[in-house]
Amino acid sequence: MGEDEEGKDYTSKTEVFLPDGSLFTSNIVSAALPVANGMAFILRLQGFPIGQTGKLKIVNTLHNGEELIYGPIETSVTVHLSFDLPIGGVIEQPIR
Repeated sequence: MGEDEEGKDYTSKTEVFLPDGSLFTSNIVSAALPVANGMAFILRLQGFPIGQTGKLKIVNTLHNGEELIYGPIETSVTVHLSFDLPIGGVIEQPIR
């Protein structure tokens, strides 16, 4: 990161979408870059939703003011519900 990046305000936006495509949550974290050494955004989610099995899509973007400067970056998490878990193991059968 160059010296011209120092002191600029950045916003990291994270959105989590349910398997049906509806928005589950959106989180915006803002920070000013105080030094040329860099910065980190730490996002804490309390947990993922239970109720829809399938892939949750997670989308992250980085903005400087209103300008999109990086992203979108997309990843996914697969959610599988099971109610018959043995102690110390996982059942490898789909829910019917």
